[in-house]
Amino acid sequence: MKKNTLSIIAILGLTTLLVASPVSATPSAVMSASIPFEFTVGKTVLPAGQYDVKTNYVSSGVLLIQGRDGGPSVMILANTAYSRKSMNETSLVFNKYGNQYFLSKIWTAGEDEGCELHKTPAEREISRAYRLAKSNAHVETVTIAADRH
Repeated sequence: MKKNTLSIIAILGLTTLLVASPVSATPSAVMSASIPFEFTVGKTVLPAGQYDVKTNYVSSGVLLIQGRDGGPSVMILANTAYSRKSMNETSLVFNKYGNQYFLSKIWTAGEDEGCELHKTPAEREISRAYRLAKSNAHVETVTIAADRH
Protein backbone atom coordinates (compact mmCIF):
# COMPACT_ATOMS: atom_id res chain seq x y z
CA MET A 1 0.00 0.00 0.00
CA LYS A 2 2.80 2.39 0.95
CA LYS A 3 4.62 1.63 -2.33
CA ASN A 4 1.47 2.39 -4.38
CA THR A 5 0.93 5.68 -2.54
CA LEU A 6 4.51 6.78 -3.26
CA SER A 7 4.09 5.86 -6.93
CA ILE A 8 0.87 7.86 -7.19
CA ILE A 9 2.48 10.90 -5.51
CA ALA A 10 5.48 10.68 -7.86
CA ILE A 11 3.24 10.46 -10.95
CA LEU A 12 1.10 13.40 -9.78
CA GLY A 13 4.21 15.46 -9.06
CA LEU A 14 5.69 14.73 -12.49
CA THR A 15 2.39 15.50 -14.22
CA THR A 16 2.11 18.80 -12.35
CA LEU A 17 5.68 19.69 -13.33
CA LEU A 18 5.11 18.88 -17.00
CA VAL A 19 1.84 20.80 -17.17
CA ALA A 20 3.10 23.81 -15.19
CA SER A 21 6.43 24.28 -16.99
CA PRO A 22 5.11 25.55 -20.33
CA VAL A 23 2.73 27.94 -18.60
CA SER A 24 5.48 29.54 -16.52
CA ALA A 25 8.12 29.47 -19.25
CA THR A 26 9.04 32.52 -21.26
CA PRO A 27 9.05 32.02 -25.01
CA SER A 28 12.61 32.30 -26.29
CA ALA A 29 12.94 31.90 -30.03
CA VAL A 30 11.79 30.39 -33.26
CA MET A 31 14.49 30.31 -35.90
CA SER A 32 15.12 28.88 -39.35
CA ALA A 33 18.31 27.65 -40.91
CA SER A 34 19.51 26.01 -44.08
CA ILE A 35 21.75 23.14 -43.07
CA PRO A 36 23.92 21.94 -45.98
CA PHE A 37 24.86 18.56 -44.52
CA GLU A 38 23.30 15.49 -42.89
CA PHE A 39 23.38 15.81 -39.10
CA THR A 40 22.44 13.96 -35.93
CA VAL A 41 20.17 15.20 -33.16
CA GLY A 42 19.96 12.72 -30.30
CA LYS A 43 19.43 9.35 -31.96
CA THR A 44 17.91 10.81 -35.13
CA VAL A 45 19.85 11.46 -38.33
CA LEU A 46 18.34 14.33 -40.33
CA PRO A 47 19.11 15.08 -44.00
CA ALA A 48 20.49 18.37 -45.27
CA GLY A 49 17.74 20.92 -45.77
CA GLN A 50 15.68 23.78 -44.39
CA TYR A 51 14.76 23.52 -40.71
CA ASP A 52 12.78 25.46 -38.15
CA VAL A 53 14.06 25.30 -34.60
CA LYS A 54 11.60 26.10 -31.86
CA THR A 55 12.95 26.84 -28.41
CA ASN A 56 9.68 28.26 -27.14
CA TYR A 57 9.96 26.68 -23.73
CA VAL A 58 13.66 26.71 -22.95
CA SER A 59 13.05 26.57 -19.20
CA SER A 60 11.31 23.22 -19.73
CA GLY A 61 14.35 22.07 -21.73
CA VAL A 62 12.41 20.96 -24.82
CA LEU A 63 13.51 21.79 -28.37
CA LEU A 64 11.70 21.02 -31.62
CA ILE A 65 13.76 20.77 -34.79
CA GLN A 66 11.38 20.48 -37.70
CA GLY A 67 12.04 20.12 -41.41
CA ARG A 68 10.16 22.63 -43.51
CA ASP A 69 7.31 21.59 -45.76
CA GLY A 70 6.56 18.43 -43.78
CA GLY A 71 10.17 17.28 -43.60
CA PRO A 72 11.51 15.15 -40.76
CA SER A 73 11.46 16.47 -37.21
CA VAL A 74 12.76 15.59 -33.77
CA MET A 75 11.97 16.74 -30.25
CA ILE A 76 14.82 16.65 -27.74
CA LEU A 77 15.75 17.74 -24.24
CA ALA A 78 18.52 20.30 -23.77
CA ASN A 79 20.34 22.11 -20.99
CA THR A 80 20.75 25.85 -20.67
CA ALA A 81 24.14 27.05 -21.94
CA TYR A 82 25.70 30.31 -20.81
CA SER A 83 28.05 32.72 -22.55
CA ARG A 84 30.15 35.49 -21.01
CA LYS A 85 28.63 37.96 -23.46
CA SER A 86 25.51 38.32 -25.56
CA MET A 87 25.66 36.56 -28.91
CA ASN A 88 26.05 38.66 -32.05
CA GLU A 89 24.04 36.29 -34.22
CA THR A 90 21.48 33.54 -34.00
CA SER A 91 23.20 30.27 -34.84
CA LEU A 92 23.30 26.49 -34.64
CA VAL A 93 26.62 24.95 -33.59
CA PHE A 94 27.63 21.44 -34.66
CA ASN A 95 30.44 19.15 -33.49
CA LYS A 96 32.11 17.63 -36.54
CA TYR A 97 33.97 14.31 -36.47
CA GLY A 98 35.27 13.46 -39.92
CA ASN A 99 32.13 13.78 -42.06
CA GLN A 100 29.62 13.32 -39.22
CA TYR A 101 27.89 16.33 -37.66
CA PHE A 102 26.11 16.44 -34.28
CA LEU A 103 23.97 19.41 -33.24
CA SER A 104 25.60 20.75 -30.08
CA LYS A 105 24.36 24.26 -29.19
CA ILE A 106 21.81 26.84 -30.22
CA TRP A 107 22.41 30.56 -29.65
CA THR A 108 20.05 33.50 -30.11
CA ALA A 109 21.31 36.97 -31.06
CA GLY A 110 21.26 39.42 -28.17
CA GLU A 111 21.09 36.66 -25.53
CA ASP A 112 23.78 35.30 -23.23
CA GLU A 113 21.82 32.08 -22.66
CA GLY A 114 21.31 29.37 -25.21
CA CYS A 115 20.67 25.64 -25.41
CA GLU A 116 23.17 22.82 -25.20
CA LEU A 117 22.27 19.31 -26.28
CA HIS A 118 23.49 16.28 -24.37
CA LYS A 119 26.17 14.20 -26.07
CA THR A 120 24.68 10.85 -26.96
CA PRO A 121 26.56 7.59 -26.37
CA ALA A 122 27.12 7.40 -30.16
CA GLU A 123 28.74 10.86 -30.25
CA ARG A 124 30.90 10.08 -27.22
CA GLU A 125 32.04 6.83 -28.88
CA ILE A 126 32.86 8.57 -32.17
CA SER A 127 34.68 11.35 -30.32
CA ARG A 128 36.82 8.84 -28.43
CA ALA A 129 37.59 6.79 -31.55
CA TYR A 130 38.39 9.96 -33.49
CA ARG A 131 40.82 11.12 -30.77
CA LEU A 132 42.51 7.71 -30.66
CA ALA A 133 42.86 7.47 -34.44
CA LYS A 134 44.18 11.00 -34.81
CA SER A 135 46.06 11.78 -31.63
CA ASN A 136 46.61 15.45 -32.49
CA ALA A 137 43.17 16.10 -34.07
CA HIS A 138 40.52 18.09 -32.27
CA VAL A 139 36.78 18.17 -32.66
CA GLU A 140 35.86 20.79 -35.21
CA THR A 141 32.91 23.07 -34.62
CA VAL A 142 30.78 24.31 -37.49
CA THR A 143 28.44 27.25 -36.99
CA ILE A 144 25.43 27.84 -39.24
CA ALA A 145 23.71 31.22 -39.11
CA ALA A 146 19.96 31.15 -38.53
CA ASP A 147 17.15 33.70 -38.96
CA ARG A 148 15.11 34.50 -35.88
CA HIS A 149 11.35 35.00 -36.24
